[in-house]
Amino acid sequence: MENPQTNEFKNWETITRARKYRKGHSITDSVSQLRPESIESLNPPDKRMTLDDLKKSHATATIQWQSSRSRRKLLEMLDIRQPFQNKPNWELKTAICLATGSFSRTNTTLNRRAMQQFAAFYDICEWLRAFSTQTFEILAQEPRFTNLDREFLESLSVRVLEVGPQGSQDLGPAIMHITVDTFVFEPFLERKINILRQLYAAHPRLYIGSSMHGLEEEAYFKSTMRFVKSRKPGKLFPKFDEGPQIFEGLRVYGDAEENDDC
Repeated sequence: MENPQTNEFKNWETITRARKYRKGHSITDSVSQLRPESIESLNPPDKRMTLDDLKKSHATATIQWQSSRSRRKLLEMLDIRQPFQNKPNWELKTAICLATGSFSRTNTTLNRRAMQQFAAFYDICEWLRAFSTQTFEILAQEPRFTNLDREFLESLSVRVLEVGPQGSQDLGPAIMHITVDTFVFEPFLERKINILRQLYAAHPRLYIGSSMHGLEEEAYFKSTMRFVKSRKPGKLFPKFDEGPQIFEGLRVYGDAEENDDC
C-alpha cells in the first residue's frame, strides 16, 4: 500500500520560479525534477515530536510575533484598510491559510519558519474575529501536513482541508471556501497558472500573499486583471526584524475603497 504521506506530495508539485520576480519573466507549468518520493525522504516527519512540542513552538512564535514592530504596523495598516469605511468591521466569514509547509518534519529551520508564518496568520484571525459580527471559521490547507500537524491545528479549532489524490493543477478543496467574505493568507503559494486563476477569480476581500506581485504588471489572465482593478496597489508586509526572510515579499491587498495614505 502506498504511503499516505507520500501521496500528499502529488497534489501541489513544486514549480520553478525566481526569488525576485522580474518583468518579462513568464509563468510555466514546469515542476521540480524531484519526485514526490524524493522530497518525502529528504524531509520526513520527525517521529520524536509531540503535540506538546508544537504547542510550545506555537506559543513561542506567537509571543515573538505579538511583540514585534511588524505586527503593530500590519494591524495599523489593516485598521486603515477596512474595506468599507461606513462599516465598523470587515464582515469576514472565513480565513484560510495556504502553503505554510509542515511544522513537524526533520528540517527544523523549515518547521520554525512555517510555525512563525502560521502564528502570524492565527493572530491576525483573532484580531479580525474581534471586528466581525458573523461566525468566523479558520481553515488551513497544505499537502505536506503530517498527522501531528493536523492534530495540532485541530486543537486550535482550525479545520484542516484534506487534499485528495487528484487535483495537482488546481487549488483543491480550498476553492470551495474562498469567497468575497474570505481572508486568504498564502506565504509563498506555488505559482501554477490554474491555482492562481482560481484564487483571484474567487476575489477574496483580504489577501496577504506573494503570488500576485508581478502578475499585476503582466496580467496573465482576466481574473488577475479583475482582482487588481478592484484593489489599490498591494502594500508590502511590514518587515519582521526577528526573521526578515519569513515574510519577505508578501503584500497586503484590501478592497479599493481603502485610504490612500495607508
